[in-house]
Amino acid sequence: MHLFFYRTVIAIVRFLLKFVIRLKIVGKENIPMDGPCIICCNHVAWFDGVIMVLIHKRVVKVMSKKEIFDFFLTRWIMKFVYFFPVDRDKNDVNAVKTALKILKDGEPLGIFPEGTRSKSGVLLPFHDGPVTLAFRQKVPIVPMGRSGRTHIFGKICVSIGEPFYIESDSRRLSKEETAAATQLLREHIISEVEKAEQLKHG
Repeated sequence: MHLFFYRTVIAIVRFLLKFVIRLKIVGKENIPMDGPCIICCNHVAWFDGVIMVLIHKRVVKVMSKKEIFDFFLTRWIMKFVYFFPVDRDKNDVNAVKTALKILKDGEPLGIFPEGTRSKSGVLLPFHDGPVTLAFRQKVPIVPMGRSGRTHIFGKICVSIGEPFYIESDSRRLSKEETAAATQLLREHIISEVEKAEQLKHG
């Protein structure tokens, strides 16, 4: 029942957004139609979580800062759209367990590797959580980039790249391998951000 209402609300939101903002998405076909994956995107505005939900017909469960869940109304909304909280100030074991369960259940997980919004639009340092999760669960990462800040009635472009895996001959990533994998993810997202900006200004 929850899923039915969720899909109905998302369909309505998609329709209404057409009158508020121009959202162009390319590369939807790069998101697997089934099985687990981690969708990683740059983060420049609160609206990014909404974009993550709207990019595909599959339900993307998004990791979001716990502060949004502090108030009853926003907590209810976040849970309704399958967001779950993470405490950015510590190693949040519960958030990791939730993320692992999502992937083990064969569902898409949405993460913003920067961990917070970039007010300048320039990519902030990445956390290594996404690559660690991807390697541990042997699931692909789908890189996604969105164009910079856009005001109401403006245009937002999103580019979704081809999925890739984090590979190693070891059972666990070393510190150096983790850093290299995180840098690889960063380069993929930079590439998609550049494509999104070209779409916006092209």
